[in-house]
Amino acid sequence: MKQQEFTINGRFLVTPSINAITNLQTQTEIRLEARLMQLLCLLAEQSGEVVTREYIIKEIWNDYGGGDEGLSQAIFHLRKALEDTNKEIIETIPKKGYVLHAIITDAKSNTAVVFKPKSKKLIPILLAIAVCIVMVVILPNVIKKNKQLQKEPMEMPYPELNGEAHTITTIDTDGTKQTDTDRRRQTRFLHQWQTGWN
Repeated sequence: MKQQEFTINGRFLVTPSINAITNLQTQTEIRLEARLMQLLCLLAEQSGEVVTREYIIKEIWNDYGGGDEGLSQAIFHLRKALEDTNKEIIETIPKKGYVLHAIITDAKSNTAVVFKPKSKKLIPILLAIAVCIVMVVILPNVIKKNKQLQKEPMEMPYPELNGEAHTITTIDTDGTKQTDTDRRRQTRFLHQWQTGWN
């Protein structure tokens, strides 16, 4: 397991030789129990990969009967030390184990050892942003067009209901003749227009 100093996400300096994690932003140091440091080093060595509960219990707790409960408590304390309240740095994979999602950098050489970003959570966020953009761009245009249509006066094909009636004969597609007068059509049209074309 790692015994050299390393950093997690450029924010936490991990010093395994003294079981310490130093927050580089606040310069606060937290001392960990030896098993917690072993667990952190094990996860860092396999950053981005699922490390099974069974493997961790075997490696760190030597298959001790209370190792399962001890592991759960250790993960809790590591998350607290890494200020991982959203459980994004140390992710629990149900019924399997844990994954450390972090940029692990060798503290002396300042070079990244492992970088495996967690992109699965990025997809829903990008999708939500795309939907918002579509709504911001398209929705105002639809509302504007709808308001314009509501403001435009409706043209009436028959401007007057009084006056001389004209007879119109129409032939339907099936060959039947229909005779109608202007007034009857206008009355029927107005009735349909007022009742919503039902």
